[in-house]
Amino acid sequence: MPRFVLYLLLMFSTCIAHAGVLDLNQQPWATSTPDPEKGMNVGFAQREGDGIHVVLAVQPGFSVYRDSLSFESAGLPVNPLSMPDGTFKEDPSFGRVEVYHDGAQVILPLVSDRTLKVRMQGCLDTGLCFEQQTRIVQIEGELPTAAEITPQSPGSLWWFFMAGVLLALTPCVLPTLPLLLHAMSGGHASRPRQALYGMGYVSASALSYAGLGVLIGYLGSSFDLRTALQGPIPVTLITLSLVALAAVNMGWRVPGLGFISSGAGQGLLSKIKGGNLASSAALGVVSTIMLSPCVSAPLAGIMIYLAQTGDSLYTGACLLLLGVGMGLPLLILALGGKRLIPKSGPWLIAMKEGSALMLIMAAAVNASRLLTPSQTLILIGAMALGGSIYLKLRWPNKWNKLMGATLIFLVFAYGFLCISGGLNGQDDWKQPLAAKQILVDETYDNVAQLSQALARPGPKVVVISAQWCLNCKVEERELWESNVKSQYPGVTWIKLDITHSNPETADWLQKKGLFGPPALLFVDTQGAEDRNLRQVGNIDTTQVRKALESLSAK
Repeated sequence: MPRFVLYLLLMFSTCIAHAGVLDLNQQPWATSTPDPEKGMNVGFAQREGDGIHVVLAVQPGFSVYRDSLSFESAGLPVNPLSMPDGTFKEDPSFGRVEVYHDGAQVILPLVSDRTLKVRMQGCLDTGLCFEQQTRIVQIEGELPTAAEITPQSPGSLWWFFMAGVLLALTPCVLPTLPLLLHAMSGGHASRPRQALYGMGYVSASALSYAGLGVLIGYLGSSFDLRTALQGPIPVTLITLSLVALAAVNMGWRVPGLGFISSGAGQGLLSKIKGGNLASSAALGVVSTIMLSPCVSAPLAGIMIYLAQTGDSLYTGACLLLLGVGMGLPLLILALGGKRLIPKSGPWLIAMKEGSALMLIMAAAVNASRLLTPSQTLILIGAMALGGSIYLKLRWPNKWNKLMGATLIFLVFAYGFLCISGGLNGQDDWKQPLAAKQILVDETYDNVAQLSQALARPGPKVVVISAQWCLNCKVEERELWESNVKSQYPGVTWIKLDITHSNPETADWLQKKGLFGPPALLFVDTQGAEDRNLRQVGNIDTTQVRKALESLSAK
C-alpha cells in the first residue's frame, strides 16, 4: 500500500513538473489545439410538447456565434421559434457580436424527420477561429403527425401582407388604380356589386401571385435557385433590369419597357369591358403580368427568400397575401371615390425619383458581386458624382441655398475621392485615399496552387485566413503596423484563404494539425515547415520576429 501511494505521488509530481514547463514556455505549438468536435457540440435534441428542444454544449474556452446557428431537417431549413440571448463582445473588425459561452437551448418547430442537421461557427477565447461546424443529431421522443407539423409560424405570413400594403403605395402600383375603377364600372351598378367586381379583380391578381409562389417553391426544392442566380449572366441581367426600371421611373423611354411607362398597357387593358365578375378577374390577371417587371426589385428578393424553404404551399400562401395586400388599399381608394384618390402632383414625381434612386442603389449592390473592391469603389464614386448633379438640378429654390451648395459640394468631393482612390487600387469606401495595407504577396484559395508556390525557392510565411475569421484581420493589421515584413524583405508572404473550403483544403488542414485560422506557418527554402516556429491563434509579433530570424538564417 505505501508503495502504491508513493507511485501516485510520483505521478502527481511529474504532472506538476510538466505543467510548469508548459507554463514557462507558453508557446502555441507546445500544447495541442482543442478539438472543435468536442468544444462545440449538440447535447441532445428532444421533442417536448409543440416544439423540439435542442441543447448546445459549449465547453469552457469556446464560444459559438449566435448568428451562425442554422438548422436543417429533410433538406429544408428550420427557423427557430426561440433562441436565448447571448453575451456581447466587441471585435475591432466586426464591432459588437453576440456569442454563446456556456451553451444554449433553442426551440424549433416540429418536423417530420428524426434527423436534424445543426450548423455553427465559433472561436477559442485565445483567438483561434474554426470553420463552420456541422453536427447531425437524432431527435428523441415521438415524431409528430402531419397535422401537428407547422413548418412556419403563421404570424410570419402577415409580414407578406404588410409588404403588399407598402408596395401598393409605390409609383408602380398606384397607376393601376384606373384599371380597378374600370373593372368596377358597369352602368348603374350598385355599390355592393361594384365592391364584388373589385374583389374579383383583387382576388384574381392575388391568385396569380400565389401561382407564381407555388412555382417558386417547387423550383426551390428542385435545385438551388439562389445559387443559380449568383452566376455572372443572371447578375448582369438583373443589374441591367434594375437600371432600366430606374430609367422608366425617371420618365425615360426604354426599349422593351415602354409598355410599362406609357399608356399602351392601360390602353390594351381598357379594351376588356368591365362591369362583370369575369372581366374584372381578367383585368386583375393581366395587370399582374404588367406590374411584375415594375416591382421586380422587392419581388425578386421575396422570391429568393421563399425559394430556400422549398415549400410550395407556404410560398404560395405568402405571395397570395402579398397580392391581397397590394390590392386592398386600391380597392378601398376606389370605393372611397374622389375624396380618397390622391391627385397627381410633386409628391408623385418625388416618389418616382426616390424609387429610381433605390433601384440604382440595388443595381450597384448587385453589380458589386462581379467587380473587384477597387472597381466597386469607383462605382460608388460615380454614383456620388451623379447624385451631386441630381441635387444641383433638383434642389428647390425655396430651400436654404447655402445648405444645398454645401451638401452638393460634399457629395461631389466624396465621389471624386472614391474614383481617385479606386483608380489607385484602394478599396475602402470609408477611407478612399488611405494607404492600402498589403501584408501578403500572394493569395490562393486552394491547396494545389499553394503547393506550387511552396515549391519555389526562398523562405516563406503561410498565412491561414478566412473572411469569416473575426481575429484574422486584426492580426494581419497588427503584423503590418509592426513593420515585421519590411524588416525581412527576402521572405515571401503567402495567404491561404479558406473562406470557401473544400475537401482537399480540409484534408490538408487536418494533416497539418490545424483546425482553422488565424495561423502562421514558416516554410524554409526547401519547402519544409518548421513546426517549432508555428503561430496559432493570437499572433505574437515578438515571436514572429524570432521565427523570421531563425528562418532567414537557414
